[in-house]
Amino acid sequence: MNGDDRQIDRSDLMPTILRSFRAVAEDADIVLVDGEGAVGDVAQRDRDIANMGFAQAAGVDVVMVTEASRGSGSAIASLIGTHTIMSRHDEARVKGVIVNSVLRNSEKFTPSMDAICAFTGWGSLGVAPLICPSSNKSVYEATQLFTSPLRQDETRRSDGSDVHIVVPLPPATDRLKEDFDPILDAPGLHLTFISPGRPLPLCDVIILPGSTSVITGLTALRSEGWSIDIIGHVRRGGRVLGLNEGYQMLGHSIADPYGVDGPPVTVTGLGLLDVATIVHRRKNREPARFAFPSKTIEFDASQNHIGLTAGPDCTRPFARIVSAPSKPGEGAVSASGNVMGVCMHGLFDDEKARDAVLGLLAPHRKRAGASSIDKKSLDTALEQSLDSLAEHVAAHIDIEGLLALARIPECFTRS
Repeated sequence: MNGDDRQIDRSDLMPTILRSFRAVAEDADIVLVDGEGAVGDVAQRDRDIANMGFAQAAGVDVVMVTEASRGSGSAIASLIGTHTIMSRHDEARVKGVIVNSVLRNSEKFTPSMDAICAFTGWGSLGVAPLICPSSNKSVYEATQLFTSPLRQDETRRSDGSDVHIVVPLPPATDRLKEDFDPILDAPGLHLTFISPGRPLPLCDVIILPGSTSVITGLTALRSEGWSIDIIGHVRRGGRVLGLNEGYQMLGHSIADPYGVDGPPVTVTGLGLLDVATIVHRRKNREPARFAFPSKTIEFDASQNHIGLTAGPDCTRPFARIVSAPSKPGEGAVSASGNVMGVCMHGLFDDEKARDAVLGLLAPHRKRAGASSIDKKSLDTALEQSLDSLAEHVAAHIDIEGLLALARIPECFTRS
């Protein structure tokens, strides 16, 4: 089901959720349940199945987590405000608080944390400072790094041999890290993320990422003026790749007859691909093996089912489904070959597939350093990043205190 579905009483799903919780817990020493945010939204409390609603149904204790990247005041207001408006029944479940993404020295946040604990009665389980960008930047750190136009110019090779890729960031951009981490530090690429409020610069390629809502993302694209920038880019001969909902935005229409993303509506797309989309209620991903129509390279990725997208340009699929040859190909390519779209996650994970895609997007550009691409696997790089993150958490969070809160859920012992 979709998290925004307005016609399903989500509380009816709690028995199924608790059965799944028990199945997961049977094979684990400790289960960490991540809420969905907005725990202070009392207007939705009776339909809550992910925050305090789950905690009460399962009989588990809660640790409140907030971030202070916008200053200590935002964290104080968030935690004290939530404590003030939540019911005392729910408040009794909360056993501690963590504040992360603290700017500068986390020790300077100590008086703020003391004030939070004194007001709420919750114990402090740690204050973690914001992780500084490193040579192996995560996508979210790179988003901040490229905010300054000066930094963009400094990172671009003076001889113009880099392939310049621009990624506009509409609200609620979906799975940004998963899609772009593999190409973030690739030699010969200059990857620029554009936040709202800035025009899209001249570039070789625009990659339009997915969004949790295709219609909301398209509306934001237009309000920023990015739709004009993208259309102008294509008219100048530039190339565009749409991923998932970004692919759907490139078509000539998007229909939401079931009201999945709001009231039922049909909107006009960018018209750069001759396809149309009907948004469906159910969204799921299915592992598959793909190959490019004009290449022998095969790769594994996930086909993302987020609605029905069809039209004449789908007769030129972006990729063949090797694991299901009887099925039509995935995605679409315009008659000019300059605009492409695909509903897929993990497109850049495989090195050979990654190079093939970049070759399709910039066929006339020689990427500087492409012959010396680091062959270190993405999995190894991911493990190193996770180890660094674990060290950071252990240095600032009371892990022993967290483990001490773990106990057998009450729902497992109720008769």
